[in-house]
Amino acid sequence: MQVDVVIAFYKHHDFAPFVMKGLKANAEYINHIYLVNDALWEESHIPEAFLEASKAGHLTLLEHPHTGFGLCRSLNAGAERVTSAFVLFCEGDEVMPPGMIAKNLPSAIGKGPRLLCCPKAYMEDPRETLSSEGELVPIVGEPEHRHREYQTLMQTRDRWKL
Repeated sequence: MQVDVVIAFYKHHDFAPFVMKGLKANAEYINHIYLVNDALWEESHIPEAFLEASKAGHLTLLEHPHTGFGLCRSLNAGAERVTSAFVLFCEGDEVMPPGMIAKNLPSAIGKGPRLLCCPKAYMEDPRETLSSEGELVPIVGEPEHRHREYQTLMQTRDRWKL
């Protein structure tokens, strides 16, 4: 069983390499990815991290003109294209931990087409993500929202590897 992933994107270029690594770490369960820009792609370049998947046909680029906060409009535009029984919504600064879909999908199977809810991690400034070995290691907060227990995160600087 696979899911389609809809990513609401707006000026998240710095986060793209991490988002793509999270997608690759869950690729076995992903049917298709819809990257929906809340601006026109001609006005903002397509992040290089997504180009390979786009050329291979695993990712569809969608867009609409930016006319204010367009998160919901982006998610709805992607949802219209979904063909899998399950859809997982993400934002352009959220990263999926490895094995996240595999861990959460069994609880939804057998209950019909639906939204798959899984914990994802909001990232802090991507420039702060290099380990001492130069490996890309995002600093993440609570899986559900960046402001929950934010002070604890900033003290512990929790990290996980993609």
